[in-house]
Parts: sequence; structure tokens; C-alpha cells
Amino acid sequence: MAGISPAFVTAFLSVGPAIALGTAVVNQGNASVVPECVQAPSSTEDVATILGVIIDTSCRFAVKGGGHTRNPDDSVSAGGVTIDMQKMRSVEVSPDQKTAKVGSGHVLLSLYEGLEKYNLTTLGGRVADVGLGGYLLGGGFSHLSPNYGYDQERDDFTLAVSQEYSLPILSPAPFEQLNLIPFEHSTVRLDRTSRLGVIYHTELTGHRNLFATVTYFPSADLDKQIQDIMAREIQSLKKAPGFYPNLVIQPLYEAAIRSGKQRGGNAAVALLTVLWENADDDDRMNAFAQEWVKKSTATTKDAGKHYPWLYINYASTDQDPFLSYGEANLQKLRRIQRDLDPQGVFTSEGLCRGYFKLQ
Repeated sequence: MAGISPAFVTAFLSVGPAIALGTAVVNQGNASVVPECVQAPSSTEDVATILGVIIDTSCRFAVKGGGHTRNPDDSVSAGGVTIDMQKMRSVEVSPDQKTAKVGSGHVLLSLYEGLEKYNLTTLGGRVADVGLGGYLLGGGFSHLSPNYGYDQERDDFTLAVSQEYSLPILSPAPFEQLNLIPFEHSTVRLDRTSRLGVIYHTELTGHRNLFATVTYFPSADLDKQIQDIMAREIQSLKKAPGFYPNLVIQPLYEAAIRSGKQRGGNAAVALLTVLWENADDDDRMNAFAQEWVKKSTATTKDAGKHYPWLYINYASTDQDPFLSYGEANLQKLRRIQRDLDPQGVFTSEGLCRGYFKLQ
């Protein structure tokens, strides 16, 4: 059942009182979702106890890390229990400073700041308020990906915290001619990873928003065509309050793929982000994103440059990134799911069904 049963309330008395939801969720639409109960565990033992009560009483739930997901039940349970990981932000560095054990409740900024006390950093994302758990499970683009690959490919996430230092060169020779161009302001930073995360941080809280994505082999012509598709499709939406579309094309360099021990050539991930104010515009914003995906995918296929893989952290609810992994990988994931979660708690029909889940 979706609601809170008397048995659930009784069982939770041993865990502690319900608390207010922690740091703000990014999407206003998700922020308006009201859970019946919020629990903030402080330890893995707390997590085990909370999950035990939830499963025993068949209550729907969601897990909130950074709150960066965009739909009801993703990180805030609609009428169920929200497990807010905000208190689990420990950082334990090994004596040789080669590895670190960190809490799953970190957002990337708090993780960077915790490690920087030891003059360390790690493979992590580029946006400060993204939750560590969702970032890793989704795959993980990082400033360091060309050197170390993508974060989900690493057997041990913490292995990337080994110390490295390069003496900053403020004006390297290859940029000599470029630096002759007059400018008034620069965002170039030779700084800590946490500061880079702040540069990439865009305050989305208070807006409704969505993501959608397509992947293709790099082509300057396709880049322009995909941008043109967006430009045409937004014409009827320009007057919507708070409307702000954004298209970012991110390269997947072969060096990063090699570092992650994968095969393949370069690819490009196009990320469409749309912000708007009013719930009344939800349907047409989602329709716009679907149309952009449909036409952009057709365009890349016509050019013979379509790449079927979808980056799950950028996919819309109308896309199925699991299908893009290939049938063999999909079946492997389902076998792992059955082995680790035989009750199907974390599935599309289970108690924790928000975001993308296997069937």
C-alpha cells in the first residue's frame, strides 16, 4: 500500500521521530510532493532497520540523496516514506591516504570539501548539489574522466583519491595567441575541485524542469541540426512563464572510454534541459521534449551516426535507458537484480519504484 499503516508507525517508534525533509529538491514539481513520513538515518544500521520496517509493513518509499531527480517518487515518496540521507556524510581517510570511506548522503560539494581537508580529491561530478549516490549509480561524468574513465566503471570509487599535483601554468604556450585577445572577465580557475563544482552549479530550485537526451557519433553538422530542431520547436513556448530551454552537447572522448577499459570511438551526448514555472504548462513542456528526442534521433539515424546508448542521469521519463544497454547487458542486470533483491523491492513494481527501475 502507498500510505502509512498503524503497524508501520508502531515499528518506527524504535527508530526515532519523523523529521522535516532536508535540503531542497531541485524540481519544484517534485518539491510539491508530500510524503507521509521522513526518516534520516545516521548509520548503515539505521538504514537496515528502516528498510526492515518498510518492507514488513509494505509501505512505498523513496530515497533522497541530493534531491536532483525530477519526478514524484524519484527522491520524495508521494504519500509514503522518504529516507533522507542527509546525516550520512562521514569522510574516513585511510592512514596512507590512498582510499577513503564516505557516507552515501554526500552531495558532491560536501564530498569534495571533506576530502580537501586532507589535500585529496576524487572522481566526481561537476555540479555541486548533485547527490553522490545517484551520481554514481547513473554513471558519472567528471573533470577527471579522460584520465580515469567514468565513475560507475570503477570497482572501488574511492581508489581515485590518490594525491596528484601539477604546478599551475597560468599562461601555457599553446594558448599564447588566444590570451592576446582582450577580455574583461575570466572564469578560468586553477583551484580546488569543490570550487569547480560551484562554477557548474546552477540554482534550479523553485522551477519545474525536465531532462532529455540523445547520443550520436560526433558531427558538427549534426550538432547544428539538433540545435535547429530545438530552436524550431520552442517557438510556441517562448511566452510560457519562466521558460528557459538549454541544450548542451557533451563529448565522450575516446581517451575517457579507454581509461574506463571500454571499447568504442568518440561519441557526443546532447542534453536538453527545460525550466518553466507553472504546472499548467507541464504537458506541453513534456510534449516538446518528446518531439525534440523523436526528431533528433531520426536525424542522427538518417545521417548514419546514431548511437543507441542513453546516459541514464539525463534521460526523460519517456525514455528507457535500460533498453539502450543491449539485450545481453539487460538480462545480466536483471539476474543481478533477482540475486540481490529477490523480493523485488527496488523494481518498477516494487515498494521503491521511482526513477528508472528494472521490471
